Amino acid sequence: MALEGTIKDFSIVELLQMLWQNKSTGILVIKHKENFVTIYFEKGLIVNVETFPRKIEHRLGKTLLKRGDISSEILNKALQIQSKTGKKLGEILLGINIISKEELKKALKDQASQIILSIMSWKEGEYKFQKKDLVDWDKDWFEPLSVDRLLMESMQILDEMPLIKEIIPDSSVVFTRNKITKKIKILDETEDEKISDKTIYLTKGEYEILKFIDGERDVNKLIEKINLSEFEIYKGLYNLNRKGVIKKVKKEEIFSKDEKFSEKEKKDKSSFLKKLKVAFAFIILFIEIISLIFTTGIKKNIFYPSKLTHQNQLVRIRYKTNQNFIKSIINKYKGKQP
Repeated sequence: MALEGTIKDFSIVELLQMLWQNKSTGILVIKHKENFVTIYFEKGLIVNVETFPRKIEHRLGKTLLKRGDISSEILNKALQIQSKTGKKLGEILLGINIISKEELKKALKDQASQIILSIMSWKEGEYKFQKKDLVDWDKDWFEPLSVDRLLMESMQILDEMPLIKEIIPDSSVVFTRNKITKKIKILDETEDEKISDKTIYLTKGEYEILKFIDGERDVNKLIEKINLSEFEIYKGLYNLNRKGVIKKVKKEEIFSKDEKFSEKEKKDKSSFLKKLKVAFAFIILFIEIISLIFTTGIKKNIFYPSKLTHQNQLVRIRYKTNQNFIKSIINKYKGKQP
């Protein structure tokens, strides 16, 4: 018997909590707009997560990159092998001894956790749970997820995110660094947050985020670059802004930068065309001189001869014709009418 309904009537948090408490086994499909997330349960534990379409932030390759397990060059090579063989990315990386089995399992677990945490805030959509006696999942590669731990993390996100969203409403926000005179000190993981008139205390995560703040990267690009979860980056940016270390770049300033860059491109292009025209004019002039030499056959007194032979008259006529043709080309590139 299938359990189905809408997220408005039964939230994802409530749904996961019920399946965990009942120690359910089966497949849960959640649809939100054009996105589908499929979660496999065995006795209340999450044993597999799939998404369609597979967004880049949910792909194993990106998870491994953010964790620092592989480089972008190795990932590209592995993807090329995958396109030819059809094998799973993890299987390829294991086969060429790039990552260990434990690293792969950790990455898969992180990936699944981030997918589930990202859908906790969905307010609209539909769900359907199909109860089964057994579900098929890869026991060698996937470590089951505990729903209670995910629910605790999600509650923190749901509590803090509204406040964060007041400062960072979406992923298009850009931050730049403030000029500060205070010293910056990194807190140990065991230390609590401190306040001082002379020192700004940052967590390791906040300091890692700060290194990527350049006034150009938006939040979405920071999420792609930094080896932290989406929520950790949002929260870190919020705290850095609160501590006065960074500030938001106004949208008009971003557009102004784009316009200045566009104007610079136009000026550079115009300057290049002018230089090209001048160079072309010199080339034409050089051709004219060479043409003069070869057309006249280096005849003596060809321009002011006392007597012109019939042959020399033909040479002058040919020269004049060439000269007029070359002048017409030069005038054309100078923007004049011939």
